Amino acid sequence: MDKLEAPFSNPSTQPESELEHLDFATERARIMLGCYRKGEANDPETYSTAVAALLAQYDRGVILEVTHPLSGLPSQTDFMPTLKELKGACEKEASRLNRIRNVRPHVLRKITYEKPAFVQPSHEELMKKHGRFLGRFEKPGDKWNPNIPKEGN
Repeated sequence: MDKLEAPFSNPSTQPESELEHLDFATERARIMLGCYRKGEANDPETYSTAVAALLAQYDRGVILEVTHPLSGLPSQTDFMPTLKELKGACEKEASRLNRIRNVRPHVLRKITYEKPAFVQPSHEELMKKHGRFLGRFEKPGDKWNPNIPKEGN
């Protein structure tokens, strides 16, 4: 049995020739059409050639997803698709893959917030800003704090 490629696999980075791409589309068309029990095309050879030619118009990822037996058209339809149905499925998948590829970078990057650096004020700065700290039992103007005026004076 043929080994199927996983859906959403990345196409190779090296560009393939038109003949290689057409061979790939023909093979995937054969796999897809082989998934149906019975074909009702008037001319099966012309139909399979037209399906391969239609698939060859799309990227490798689109072809893989549309022809995949578990997630593509064979698992969604009971009968062989018309060329119109196949083209609609290819357009839908191409649109979906383009949306995935064109996600803006700022959406993908992880947003991090830098905590502002805390600068500990010196004792002198705190004394200028707040004055001398009074303890819990100290009161302004008592015998331990004669230099601090009483409130209300």
